[in-house]
Amino acid sequence: MKTQIIIILTILILSINAYSQEFSIVLVGDMMFGTEIARFVNRECSLAPFGDAVELLESGDVTFGSVEGAITTRGQRAEDEEYTFRSRPSAARGLANVGFDVISLANPHILDYGSQGLADTLEFLAWYGIKPVGAGMNWIEAKKPAILQVGDIKIAFIAYYRGGQFDEIFAKGNKPGAAFPAIGELENDVAKAKENADLVIVSMHWGFKLENSEPTSRQVLYAHKLIDAGADAVIGQRLHQLQGIEIYKGKPIIYSLGDFIYGTYAKKLPLAFVVKVKFSEMKPSYVEIIPFANSDTKNQDYFPRTLKDEAAIKALDTIAELCIPLGTDIQMEDSTVIIKIVSEQSTKENAK
Repeated sequence: MKTQIIIILTILILSINAYSQEFSIVLVGDMMFGTEIARFVNRECSLAPFGDAVELLESGDVTFGSVEGAITTRGQRAEDEEYTFRSRPSAARGLANVGFDVISLANPHILDYGSQGLADTLEFLAWYGIKPVGAGMNWIEAKKPAILQVGDIKIAFIAYYRGGQFDEIFAKGNKPGAAFPAIGELENDVAKAKENADLVIVSMHWGFKLENSEPTSRQVLYAHKLIDAGADAVIGQRLHQLQGIEIYKGKPIIYSLGDFIYGTYAKKLPLAFVVKVKFSEMKPSYVEIIPFANSDTKNQDYFPRTLKDEAAIKALDTIAELCIPLGTDIQMEDSTVIIKIVSEQSTKENAK
């Protein structure tokens, strides 16, 4: 009887600790450490591409991002692709050095250098202690969640690439590739992840760039379905494009973070945003959005640089306008470059 009481008390204490714990997840968009960035790293150091964002990236209890293409020096270039991307192994070292814990590989370029390129990518990330998610050497591996421990809390990450269903990019059986988000399986995927974790974060690469920046009805359908299934946040990524943030049932949906580090491709999207989602009592409490410039064409500098004064306000206005159609309540802090988005759940709790 005493043993049973001790076990019950231990479980209660652990539960109380988990629910009272506060932590943050730092999120960034697409990264690609191409030739010009690799040369810069060789001259400087592995932290150099992250510019002024290093301290912010290191500040998260968990830091998440997406890498386009393979991390490899080997593999056969895909001849049928107009653009192929790969980063040198030093990219994995840099990601680890600034605190990245989990990296999504669910994107249209993950097989640009074939199965060898993907295998090397998985190996280099694992070597530096970074968990890959959203791609693998077979279907089971591609869909497997990455689980991280923060204090008493386990957080599962799932990642998908939503391209054409019959694209060769997707993992099938023993074929390597990216994870495909079959809409009929999303609920089961989230439920399985939640069997081994307290929170589930889902990353969705939506495919190609749109003519306008508003989320499509298909994006909204997938995102809402994931939250309805039990996901605690949805992180979206649209090629070279920023999209707004929606608070749905007290959970954040970030439709597209855009590019974070992309070399000369940063000219297509000169703003980069770092998002920090803060959790309290096992729920998202608020979101901070910090803007950076990532394309200084005058100095040929494509790394995140802090925006100040009018430039910061202009950048924040950009993301605020993207959030208006989604009904998101935006608050700007007086002398900072941060937007706070308070969830409906948190607002009700703070009002009590």
